[in-house]
Amino acid sequence: MVALITALIFAISEQTINNLFRDIVVSIEADTKDYLIPDQFIQIDMERSLSMMLRDIHIEKLTIEGYEATMISPDSIDLDIKTLNLKLSFKYEYAINHLGDQGSARLEILNSTLSTTAVSSDPSTIKFSPVNTKVKIGELFIEVLRPKSVNQNWFFSMFKSDIKDLVSNMLKNSLNMAIESINLKDTYIPISNSGICFNYSLSHPLKVTNTMLEADFLGIFVQDSNPNYNPPIPKPKNFMTTNDQGIQILASDYIINSLSYSAYKLELLNFTITSSQLPIDFPFDLTTTIFGMIIPELITEYGLGKPLAFSCIFAQPPELIFADNPEWSVTVQASGFMECQVLVESDIALLLGISLISDSTLYLENWKLKGTINDIEIKNIECIAGTIKAETRALKEFINTFMKFYIDTLNKSFLDEGIEIPSYGRFNLTDSKMKSGSGYVYLLINPSISFTLEDLINYLD
Repeated sequence: MVALITALIFAISEQTINNLFRDIVVSIEADTKDYLIPDQFIQIDMERSLSMMLRDIHIEKLTIEGYEATMISPDSIDLDIKTLNLKLSFKYEYAINHLGDQGSARLEILNSTLSTTAVSSDPSTIKFSPVNTKVKIGELFIEVLRPKSVNQNWFFSMFKSDIKDLVSNMLKNSLNMAIESINLKDTYIPISNSGICFNYSLSHPLKVTNTMLEADFLGIFVQDSNPNYNPPIPKPKNFMTTNDQGIQILASDYIINSLSYSAYKLELLNFTITSSQLPIDFPFDLTTTIFGMIIPELITEYGLGKPLAFSCIFAQPPELIFADNPEWSVTVQASGFMECQVLVESDIALLLGISLISDSTLYLENWKLKGTINDIEIKNIECIAGTIKAETRALKEFINTFMKFYIDTLNKSFLDEGIEIPSYGRFNLTDSKMKSGSGYVYLLINPSISFTLEDLINYLD
């Protein structure tokens, strides 16, 4: 079974939750004017059954004041809205005792309050349940616009209490649904059709302090065919959150090494290089003519101009390490050993054992991954077998020269301009930065969000 390690930590401060709360409220208030609500059918059970159809429901104004989220240790968050005011207009048709009428009206709700407590309700995942949800409608006014009639206003006033209860229940249900929708249902995700899955079940129950919500995850890549396998790689080093405001994500290099191991076992790291796979501006093709200048035995055995290919298999999973970096950037070091066949017209001319190391520096800018591959270098190369025998020192120097050109191409093509990181819904994550410690990377995000009423309705559906 997978040990209860923690390789991934997500934490969000109380202040950040309130900042996002504010962004949502401001966005919704600005977006709601003239917002059209779908038609509503209402049935009020009484001795004389009343049914009502509301059409063309337009929100004229919505204001929300005195809203706050408060962390309550060990597992809860209190949510309070001290003042909610709502004004909307609508057309109506009603029937009571086989009699009916129609018209248009305006409804206004003033000084209403909402409160609830979101409680962590599943020790294995992020899931919240609402407790003690309360909605109090302060004042409710209904004004009939057409037809202007005392009878119509009297009719609505007769059912004012029922309408008040109806609105209260609708708001209560919406608030409960919003909390219940915070549910990380899938904690085991397949990665495309690779045969690899990512397990991010909680390694410990969700923790809530007076200032922070923290979730500790397993954070392990496994083979889909053997999801409970514990890979033989070093366990994560201890790391912990800071007092920084924002969203904190801490990821151990255990995560990428578990991915490396799974990919190695599934032979996904093996690759072949031919001339057709080289960059368009690459200065030469892979032929015996070119490599024969380094290994003359290739020309002696196969002649000039023969196409050449490299087929490489990792003999062990590459190891990646996050190294300590005092700056806001990430230092990644990698090493690996592979066996590489030098193929000439499908014949194995050489079987080489190659030890590789690499070093990169990465950073975030406007939610783009930028940086520099500082080095990819062959530390050692040896001839294991093959049709020919060859001196490998010159080949090592040649390949390292080739690597420097390839690194320059990668840096210019990708990392200089930056690699776009997928965004998440309506969140703006551009105010972000990351750095590496010994064995982990630390990501700090100060998010904002632009959220429309339509987004909220779709989220709750």
